[in-house]
Amino acid sequence: NDLVAESFSQPIGVLWPPFVDITSPSIFNNSGTKYYRFSDQIGLQIFEFDRCTGLFFNPQLIPYEFNNDYFFGLAISRNDRFLYLSNVNNVYQYDLYDSTISSTKLLLDTYDGFMNPSSWPCNFRFPQLAPDGKVYIGSYGGCKNLHVVNHPERKGLECDFQQHVIKLNTFHKGGLPNMPNYRLGPIDGSFCDSLGLDNMPLAGFRFEKDSADFLKVEYTDLSDYEPENWVWDFGDGQTSDEQYPTHQYDSLGTYQVCLTVSNQNGSNTYCNIIHLDTSSTIEGAPEDNLIYYDFENVQLIIQGIRLKNVKIFDVSGRILKNIYPLSFSFVDMSDLESGLYFWQAFDHYGRLQTGKFIKI
Repeated sequence: NDLVAESFSQPIGVLWPPFVDITSPSIFNNSGTKYYRFSDQIGLQIFEFDRCTGLFFNPQLIPYEFNNDYFFGLAISRNDRFLYLSNVNNVYQYDLYDSTISSTKLLLDTYDGFMNPSSWPCNFRFPQLAPDGKVYIGSYGGCKNLHVVNHPERKGLECDFQQHVIKLNTFHKGGLPNMPNYRLGPIDGSFCDSLGLDNMPLAGFRFEKDSADFLKVEYTDLSDYEPENWVWDFGDGQTSDEQYPTHQYDSLGTYQVCLTVSNQNGSNTYCNIIHLDTSSTIEGAPEDNLIYYDFENVQLIIQGIRLKNVKIFDVSGRILKNIYPLSFSFVDMSDLESGLYFWQAFDHYGRLQTGKFIKI
């Protein structure tokens, strides 16, 4: 019974208007140390938060110019630096590391009028940070598309915000599934950490190949539990200690890339195999280009070291192959007729990945 505490209220910050439920989203940052609340009538309120006592302190108000575009949403990058704010017609970015946050307000884009189908506007509503490190934004009107910020950890237009590029099989309206931070971790050395746990870092990353340069690859750190150091081994003898490196390879081929993260409690390594080839036409894989088709050898290459339960479907949805690879795999496709095929698999985070390929 001693573990159950009474609820309490804490008057702090600016008095909130009486009716702002639908236009006042709120989120914690990923480290659980700050709380952000927005109202289109007041602006952005920032509070520091004590995870042990449950108390807020040091309130800060960032004014916002109301322009009658209601239904706002908030999302924050994995590194806690950039805040993304959306209303019906606009998406903005704030740099939370800047001493004058209000001066960093940047309009990323304005709704372009796209509809899918013709009577369903794909404008903006609630953004959500996903486990792959991207920020996805639903629409207020409801449609069959999502918007995405591909690199929320980057400043300004380098964050690569794209409208309605994620195609859905059905309609959605308003919000997205809630993505709690299941890997917040303990507060090392704190009196409220009664379990005596430590933040042991857990390595993870995704990568994107440059569509214009087949030898250039961008890596995005997805590690958890407070890593402090990053060491990348790109598989070609080159290394980097950057958190978000871009690497230029000298030649096409297959490379095993490993990321080792560490802090005062220990270290962890995650590896994945990438294939640099001009012939790949894979579509879909939101993380790591996990599967691609090799035209020359008529085979499917499954390159996720911890990828599992890979299924191949034809256009009618019939399962043609059910594969359970434990490591780098080559799957013979010579028994399939020429045509379009679809695949799905679960990655090491337990997320469903999908894509398609064409056998010629």
